[in-house]
Amino acid sequence: MANSEHNPIDATTDVVHLSCMEIWGGNRNIQESFPLPGIDAWLRARAYSGTSGGDIHYLSTCAHAEVLRFAIADVAGHGAEVADVASRFKRLIVKHINKLDQSRLAKALNAEFHHDNAGGRFVTTLLTSYYRPTGHLVICNAGHPRPMLYRAATQTWTLIDHDIETKVDDLMNLPLGVIEPTDYYQFAIRLYPGDYVALYSDGFSDVRRDGFRLGEQGLLDVVRALTFDSASELGEKICASLGMHDESNVPIDDETLIVLAPKAHMPPRFPLKTRLKAMAKVLGVIRIQ
Repeated sequence: MANSEHNPIDATTDVVHLSCMEIWGGNRNIQESFPLPGIDAWLRARAYSGTSGGDIHYLSTCAHAEVLRFAIADVAGHGAEVADVASRFKRLIVKHINKLDQSRLAKALNAEFHHDNAGGRFVTTLLTSYYRPTGHLVICNAGHPRPMLYRAATQTWTLIDHDIETKVDDLMNLPLGVIEPTDYYQFAIRLYPGDYVALYSDGFSDVRRDGFRLGEQGLLDVVRALTFDSASELGEKICASLGMHDESNVPIDDETLIVLAPKAHMPPRFPLKTRLKAMAKVLGVIRIQ
């Protein structure tokens, strides 16, 4: 059935400059670029219907811009009721934004959302932090589609995942609001200038071609065929290749895409080993790749 309430977003990219300790985000239709210290970001969000939906996006910077955060949360369902849940969930994210350990942030969000989840809804969430002194991206994934990573050194695309050696009956990294308590695992990957990371909601991986859902692997195959030179160009080409710039194209779900392109790292003030240990201690990282 056609979505008569769909409002296409303006394809023009606005530039947003974040201040120190600023939190920026929401759940409205936008397309914007963020030139940040050490990394460029590009964001596009389009609701299933109307001008706001169940996908939440946020970006933030800490003091001295050493830690930059990017996140997507996807509330199950559509419509005004879901948008209200998304708004409340955003307030929870803001409440815990100063907690550097993302696994603890995910657990706190899960506990609060589960307690306040009378409607039985759940939220998938992807929390990432870019630690500029070492160029590491710290990732905590709570039931969300896996990000895509482009390595300039090998000119290859892969899905960002981790290997968890745990018992089958251990419950970890479930969507928020399903079971409380749940443990959340985070890991880190090193990024270099020329690498790219794409974070997205399932409005991208659920796109259908020839009657079949793309899925994570199908979306990865689409991206592998693209050529690009910046975060904004990659983001726009991903959307164009899926027909999302076509005004007649009706979304099948809320759509959110964040593209990250790291630049030069901060000048080292301490030896690399010291900086890595400090990052692991501060962010609670279990494993660094």
